[in-house]
Amino acid sequence: MPHESLQAVIGTAVVDSEFRKALLNGSRRYVIQRFNLSRDEFDAVMGVRADSLEQFAGQLDRWILRAQGKMEPPTLVALPRPWAAFAGTAR
Repeated sequence: MPHESLQAVIGTAVVDSEFRKALLNGSRRYVIQRFNLSRDEFDAVMGVRADSLEQFAGQLDRWILRAQGKMEPPTLVALPRPWAAFAGTAR
């Protein structure tokens, strides 16, 4: 399974609250040393800017998908709001 070490980082953060706090509070460089991360994986973990585990995991998930060539950056599309035509007409 590709990127098993990154998955181990996230799994550990889910079950170990002290590790999770360290991962998010600036002690990340020290707590990830025990994982067998490649240089690219290490750089990806260090590049995450997140306030929650959900944000952290989401950014790593996107990095993994891009690294595997499975994801292009998202394109935002404005969808029409069907109710907009009726805005301001209710009395």
